[in-house]
Amino acid sequence: MLVYENVALVSGALKPILFLILYGKNKQIMQKLQLNLFGRFEVQRADGSSLNLVSRKGKMLLAYLAICPGQKETRAQLSMLLWGDRFDEQARASLRQTLYDLRHLFTQEGFDIFSSEGDWIFLQNNILQVDVLQFQHLADAHSIPDLREALTAYSHNFAADLDLLDPGMGEWLDSYRSRLSETAYSTALRLTEMLSSQNLQSEAIETARKLVSLDPLKEQGHRYLMQLYASSGRRNEALRQYQICSSIARTELDVEPEPETTRLFEHIQTRKSVMYRAIPQKWTSRRPTKRWGFVFSLVSILAIAIAATSIYVATPPRPLALPDKPSIAVFPFVDMTDNALRNYFSDGITADIITKLSRVPDLFVIDQHSVFSYKNIDITTKRVAAELGVRYVLRGNIQSHNGRVRINAQLIDAISAQQIWAEQFERKMDNLFALQDDVTLRIVGAIQAETITHSAKLAFRKDTANLKAYDYVLRGRQYLFNLTPVSNRRARDLYLKAINLDSTYARAHAYLSWTHLNDMRMGWSASAPLSLQLAFKNAARAVALDNFGPDGHEALGDAYLWAGQHDLAIEELNKALILNPSSASIYAKMGDILIWAGQPDEGMDHIVTAIRLNPHFPFTYVWHKAHAHFVAERYEEALVEFRNLKALKPDFVPTYLYLTAIYDHLEQPEDARLAFVFAASLQSDLLSKVTLTAFPYKDDVTRKKLLSSIQRISSSL
Repeated sequence: MLVYENVALVSGALKPILFLILYGKNKQIMQKLQLNLFGRFEVQRADGSSLNLVSRKGKMLLAYLAICPGQKETRAQLSMLLWGDRFDEQARASLRQTLYDLRHLFTQEGFDIFSSEGDWIFLQNNILQVDVLQFQHLADAHSIPDLREALTAYSHNFAADLDLLDPGMGEWLDSYRSRLSETAYSTALRLTEMLSSQNLQSEAIETARKLVSLDPLKEQGHRYLMQLYASSGRRNEALRQYQICSSIARTELDVEPEPETTRLFEHIQTRKSVMYRAIPQKWTSRRPTKRWGFVFSLVSILAIAIAATSIYVATPPRPLALPDKPSIAVFPFVDMTDNALRNYFSDGITADIITKLSRVPDLFVIDQHSVFSYKNIDITTKRVAAELGVRYVLRGNIQSHNGRVRINAQLIDAISAQQIWAEQFERKMDNLFALQDDVTLRIVGAIQAETITHSAKLAFRKDTANLKAYDYVLRGRQYLFNLTPVSNRRARDLYLKAINLDSTYARAHAYLSWTHLNDMRMGWSASAPLSLQLAFKNAARAVALDNFGPDGHEALGDAYLWAGQHDLAIEELNKALILNPSSASIYAKMGDILIWAGQPDEGMDHIVTAIRLNPHFPFTYVWHKAHAHFVAERYEEALVEFRNLKALKPDFVPTYLYLTAIYDHLEQPEDARLAFVFAASLQSDLLSKVTLTAFPYKDDVTRKKLLSSIQRISSSL
């Protein structure tokens, strides 16, 4: 203690030097600090006393870097993460001040905790012991004592007192909490199995209870507990657990228990000694669907059908036939930095390579939404190719370090299972666009042993030379289709920053147009006409800047649709399709516009093409099919598709409004009333939202027919 007090008397500039001289590598004297992130943020000295960190942003910076000790982050990344609502210089200044304050505090304790290499910052990995990392280490173990200790250490409340309003930080917190929750669940699952296999039934039951409490919506935990109760002679408790599971499923998800759960219940109920064994697996739980108390107009709900792209239909049941031209799927590149926050970067690179390839007319390229449904799933190349109906598959990973980016890629012929080529592409970060072109050109060259045509060369056109502006657009793409007011504003701010850096960046203007359309469609704007005007302005600017960019034409066509100018909308989408003939989203948008324009069969043809390009299509494609049948007055077919849509997206209000009209036309008034009542339960003040302007039909007859059915059924209640 005397030595430490002597260090404390030395001036700040000399303190780190003297500390190293006095302590060197003497690990018996030098002790680590303990950082607790479960529950309340706390940094503890070896004697158990706490350091006084006042700044909440400083705490979050330390927590973020401590999760991955030794991993380097740029000052720009940290500034964006913690001060994304400020201009760049202000954010940088805030980061500098926060780092200075933290360094000063830890230097007072005798620790030089931060290191930097140029623009890169990282945390020394031999100073802090982090409770979250200790939990993860124990969770990776294979012994019962370690797994017990891991579950004891786990807490739902990771960084509970550090929630910030900044969306970037909030998303990182949510993502990391979700990862920790999944780790805790899989740990409890493994421990339950191990205890059960060693006939430690009493402890196995307690652990299974813990499993259920960690995520009551995952029925696997309930089944484990039911089986353990039954095998221990506690049949009534097993049956009661089924009732608990059933109640949760109906109350939270509005569904019946899974068939496997019901079968186990029936076996136990009839006293059949049929053993059930739940097999640990990477689990995707059914999550509760939020029953929104919608406060925006019905046009906003319809916008979800047009813009949302996050819910996918199940894997195609059988292999798809190969197209009549070379076909390829680009697997999501793996980000080797193991940093969840930077997934936007590797995902953005993957998406842009897909976009470049899809602009080559002689290639058939699977849409990014389908390939991203395989992200983090261990699956063979042959199976992927069969499910997506392609011959070639590109797989690879991305590494970024010290201002350089490296892509390791391999192109595989799935039919012969032969690797066509495997290469490593590396460039400086400021040559990222050239690196993308290298990969794309190499793929095209390998598949097509001929000179690339002039139209194919459009794939290699650059829409900006500013890497930072490009990074802003990648970040904005994360938020654009989340369809929340905060995410939409966040996306708009990022696109404006990109435009501020490069006013000629056409894609940024196109995406900015969609944020204004979202405001108009979702009812977030104080002036819907003004938002539509801003959408037009930015979409037109995108087209003027780059007439060969499909994004601008697609955005302009979308704006024309909501302005009621259907012919101009179709014209713009035709241009977009010429420029990007393998874009599933453009085919789907064209189909959507054609249906609203009173051409349901032509629209359906485009939706079918979109589905072929995007086999793991979003629920919106089912909406388009159902809508096409309705407009064509094929009510029986429409009924089937809307029922499918209801199963996929049970809280989607337009489904029930159209079902109301369909049942009315089929002279089934009771079913029509039930559908309308359900729609009203999902959206407050429903009738005031259902107006002539809420549905952008070109034909007033279709619109009035829909509204008259809704009004007739509602008045009969």
